[in-house]
Amino acid sequence: MKRTLKISILAILSIFVISSCKNKVIKPSKYAKCVVNNWQAKIVKENGTVVYTRGAATNTKAAYASFKMTMNENKTATITEVDNSTFSGNWELSGEKTLILKDLNPVPSKTKGSIEYTITKFTNSELYLTKATPNPKTGGSSNEYVLEKVK
Repeated sequence: MKRTLKISILAILSIFVISSCKNKVIKPSKYAKCVVNNWQAKIVKENGTVVYTRGAATNTKAAYASFKMTMNENKTATITEVDNSTFSGNWELSGEKTLILKDLNPVPSKTKGSIEYTITKFTNSELYLTKATPNPKTGGSSNEYVLEKVK
């Protein structure tokens, strides 16, 4: 009887500890509500190599410090790219894994006014994105971003 009670208490405590993590992963069905925020680059990879980490002194592409995204409740969006150029338009989710910035003005080079990202992970404070197409602003590299909420 004591052993069963101890196992039950241990199981309940384990569930509590696991479920109380500070940086919970957000379920895809809640992305639309949670994507509304101001985001900045925390970590950026080009072709799988880390080229920027916020606060690091050894960044090979320090210009990513200017990379920002703002997505508003009214579905408007602004993105500031690595070269500090800014585009404004709208955002939407296609399914639960694709973030689309569309109707961008001015139209970013080599696009039709849209930029797509695949959401690979989403937590309370971080948004993990992979750009769906190579980025012409970085020499055609395949880019991955970890964005963090602007405080």
